[in-house]
Amino acid sequence: MTTIRATRAMRLIVLLLLLAACSGGNKRHPAEMVVARYYAGFSKQDTDIVMDAVEPADRHLTGMGFLNLLNALSVDVGFIGIDLGELTQMSIRDLDLELVSQTTDYALVRAGGKFRYLALGLEVPFCDLHDVRRAGDGNWYIDLDAAERMARLEHLLPQREAQIMALAETSDDSISNMMGMMTDSMAIAMNLCE
Repeated sequence: MTTIRATRAMRLIVLLLLLAACSGGNKRHPAEMVVARYYAGFSKQDTDIVMDAVEPADRHLTGMGFLNLLNALSVDVGFIGIDLGELTQMSIRDLDLELVSQTTDYALVRAGGKFRYLALGLEVPFCDLHDVRRAGDGNWYIDLDAAERMARLEHLLPQREAQIMALAETSDDSISNMMGMMTDSMAIAMNLCE
């Protein structure tokens, strides 16, 4: 009798542990998960993943069509092969997401990390704020053309442009300085957070 109770107790404990493990795996807001998928799609150069994360009306704004065109082009000139697709190789590292604000059908998600542009061997930090909305179908999508985003960029871009111009004025013409300036300029341009 004690063995039967012990067996039942063990089964109950195992069941409770399984339920706890399955239910508590991801506590992220759905808007954060959409932004995470968006960046994963860019890193994998998977157009479907990127497009699925973006509001249907904004899918033409992703830039993925141009990247796919370059990926499809390669030219052989004698023994020299030029693969334009190599120019588009990029990845995102150390992605950090933060839910900045939320309402029932809207969330503002800050995404930051490191952007690697493999063709040039560059790695620069980036930060962006994404407006994410719940659509009528119940799914959450990034709104690339959100009025809130346009207002933020209208305020922020002149500041970033001034920073890049100040950087350019202090540089010399050496190759190593040009690469450093390119990296610094990209870091300034890719900081779309205030």
